[in-house]
Amino acid sequence: MNMSDLPVADPENFVGEFHEMDLSEIKEQTFLVALSTGDRTKPRFVPESVCGPLNFFEMVEVVANIHMDLQLHAKAIIPSKKFGERPKVLDVSTIDYIEAKYAEILMEALLMGELEKNYSCKAGFVSYNKEEQNETDSMGLLSK
Repeated sequence: MNMSDLPVADPENFVGEFHEMDLSEIKEQTFLVALSTGDRTKPRFVPESVCGPLNFFEMVEVVANIHMDLQLHAKAIIPSKKFGERPKVLDVSTIDYIEAKYAEILMEALLMGELEKNYSCKAGFVSYNKEEQNETDSMGLLSK
């Protein structure tokens, strides 16, 4: 089956843990994420909670953190670059899928090398002062 022929999941009967959703169409997008409010099928969110811009994998992490830490659902918004054009908002099934499979999605990114690492330190070197260097080179193997 061609990926473009895949159906959009019906939110009434959708359980994210039991499906495999093709997310390739949205992986190159830039997102804003906010707390969902009211009817999850509507594009409503708490304006004070908007964060972004985020790439796909950052969005997945924020959506998962909102779900795990706050026990709330998020809205993932793809803003338009054209003034007056409505932004796209990921549907309930897609958000449910991300909440259910975020670990697998992020592991895929890690294996593909698409996640930036936040390093906490860098490689270090032992430094020798002149006296220590002479002591360690008692055999005269190192050039002076």
